[in-house]
Amino acid sequence: MSTEHRDLIVERHDGVLYLTMNRPDKLNALSDHMIAGLLEELNRAAHDREVGAVVLTGAGRGFCAGGDIGRMRERNESGSASGAAHAHSASAGEQGIQTRISQLRRSEEVSLLLHEMPKVTIGAINGPAAGAGLSIALACDLRIASDNARFGTAFARVGFSGDFGGTYLLTQLVGPAKARELYFTAEVIGAEEALKLGMVNRVVPAASLTEEVRAFAKRLAAGPVVAYSYMKAHLNLALKSDLRTILDRESYGQTLTGLTEDHKEAVKAFLEKREAKFKGRWTLGARSQERRLDAANQNLRTTRNRVADNLGGYGWRRVVEPGGRGIRGRRLRLHRTGRLQPGRDPSRNRRRAQDYEEADRRELADSVFATGYGRGRCRRAG
Repeated sequence: MSTEHRDLIVERHDGVLYLTMNRPDKLNALSDHMIAGLLEELNRAAHDREVGAVVLTGAGRGFCAGGDIGRMRERNESGSASGAAHAHSASAGEQGIQTRISQLRRSEEVSLLLHEMPKVTIGAINGPAAGAGLSIALACDLRIASDNARFGTAFARVGFSGDFGGTYLLTQLVGPAKARELYFTAEVIGAEEALKLGMVNRVVPAASLTEEVRAFAKRLAAGPVVAYSYMKAHLNLALKSDLRTILDRESYGQTLTGLTEDHKEAVKAFLEKREAKFKGRWTLGARSQERRLDAANQNLRTTRNRVADNLGGYGWRRVVEPGGRGIRGRRLRLHRTGRLQPGRDPSRNRRRAQDYEEADRRELADSVFATGYGRGRCRRAG
């Protein structure tokens, strides 16, 4: 099945969504229509149970050249003319800048979706990936490049600082020193160098790129997609968190994925010495348990953050009162215990609040799975 937006081709085969940026005459430079199509299709795929993986590539001989240089020139020329006409209106100039910032930030959601959506995303890099095109490629979970692919940040060449998350993504992949070098020099590197740096996962001959990517994506889409979504969330969290938090999240995800039909089928297939047939389904009632636990965890996190922000350097204590509707019939109340104490480190309270929240979350998880009761509440004292 295929659909076509302006500047974007959409196809579906074997549970895989294929998105092809389609401006081959401009090396698939970004356009408003292309961005709008990507946002629409990625948002839809994020919630589509029939989509197991997403592949992003470019038409013709390039992946994506980033911003359209011709459009930049037109914008600059029109901006100069309007700037002269409104030379005495500072507010009009500020409003125009804010509008451009807001528009760019909305467009950058493409990178966020590729990086965080609960599907495996694959960049099929068939040629040059530069500027924002490189950033979008790096936002994918995995990248398979043809041997004639080229990579460059390119922003310094046009006097830009960079967008679409490239500074964050490249730093995570190659380290801060190399990322700075590639941004400051705008050096273009080949596929083999990108492989050595860790920017791509595989390099294949250009003639077999499509075949290799399709086989790989089909295999992933036929796998345990619910487990993949938790793996991806944990791996993303690991980029910015500590081991304690990861252990909490892994115990949560491991328990929930153990309630899927995929897990039970995989165990059965292993014992029967055959290939598992995954369907990406939860067992009866497991999905509702996940939603209840998610809601309760969010409530606890929100309360923890509010307490830490509001109490600052005050001393405080936790009191668990009987008779409430919270965790196992108890109400959690947090009280200030005195005035602001000179020299008290506010971060100490935040760490204590985090420790309490984690302990209560574990207790809540035990309660949910033991009783199915998911209406835990963590309340701050008035």
